[in-house]
Amino acid sequence: MEKAEILKNYYNTDIDPTVDSLNNVITLCENFQTGGGDKLLYAIEMRNWKLVQINALIEYITSARQRMERELMRLKSYKDEFNASFATDHNDYYNTVAAILKHMRSHTAAYKEILKKTCTTKHPDKKTCQRFNIKQKSIHKESVLANGTYEKSIFNIKDPSIPEEVRTLFRELQAFFNNEKECFNICKEIITQENTIKSDPKMSNYLLNKYRDDARKRLKSTIRLISDDVVEMLQDINPAYKLYKNSSSEELFAQKEFHKHNTDEMDHFCIIEMASAKQKFNLETDEIKNWGTDAAKISKIRNVVAHFDELLPSNFSHKDMGKYIYFFCKWALPTNIKQAHAYFLKHYHGKHKPSQYAAVNAHSKEWSKDNEFARSIATLS
Repeated sequence: MEKAEILKNYYNTDIDPTVDSLNNVITLCENFQTGGGDKLLYAIEMRNWKLVQINALIEYITSARQRMERELMRLKSYKDEFNASFATDHNDYYNTVAAILKHMRSHTAAYKEILKKTCTTKHPDKKTCQRFNIKQKSIHKESVLANGTYEKSIFNIKDPSIPEEVRTLFRELQAFFNNEKECFNICKEIITQENTIKSDPKMSNYLLNKYRDDARKRLKSTIRLISDDVVEMLQDINPAYKLYKNSSSEELFAQKEFHKHNTDEMDHFCIIEMASAKQKFNLETDEIKNWGTDAAKISKIRNVVAHFDELLPSNFSHKDMGKYIYFFCKWALPTNIKQAHAYFLKHYHGKHKPSQYAAVNAHSKEWSKDNEFARSIATLS
């Protein structure tokens, strides 16, 4: 109760986690570029700022703007990373807007302080607030620089009679709000991208499968340590897996659950899938790494390796071994010939000596889906 009472003494500085709030900030930043000079002059007169206070504010805003410029680079990187991952550690605890604002907090604090300093009135003290049940005021409504009312000065911000410190403060605020606008526009772009992905089941499913592929690489050694009991426990407690099992389709699951689960939950989800498939179909770790839990595809690949010698042409010469291994690799794992070659070396037990990777990859220009060996593979598999 004490905390709630104390809060009544202050202006409400929150930026609501909604797109409308982002738009309001962007509009404020845009408006300052045109009418900000008059508003600033009114605020200075209204609060009776002295030159020493103005200089202190210039220093504060300059420092905040420099921090913002560094943070702007991080935000641009975050923009590319956030929607590229199916999971996010800002799932149900934060919505997307709140998560982004958290990344921007060092300079949004300065933004809020600037608005607070330019509010038309000071809020009453604690006793007065309690006595009259006065609620918090919003800086976005009370600040002269936002939506607060003000009287236009007879002087213009560019007037020579205006102290240079005031003009410097105005220029710093212009630069600050310009960068702030860019930050909040990036926020909107992130949210727009996220909504586009959520509305597209195929894109959502692509990102789910991408997460699976990355998880297989990261967790390949972990799978060896997972017992049946641990897998069963994870199946019982993992929310993503429960929803997946009850979903009518994989695409629908991906669409509904995009950005709903944190990385730990999705890693456990992938461990369940990999461990279950490994146990059920006796899959090996390198097979899971290369082809996931697609047991039918892995069975075809195993079959081709086992009958590799039978697929070679009747006039086969060992000098062509690298070429035919390359054809197998291109068919089995077209995006990673090196890993497919490593798999072949491990699992091939035919009568011919396998070629090393350099000799295999040298035949890349000879590949064609219509070559006879490729057709033989398709027939066998």
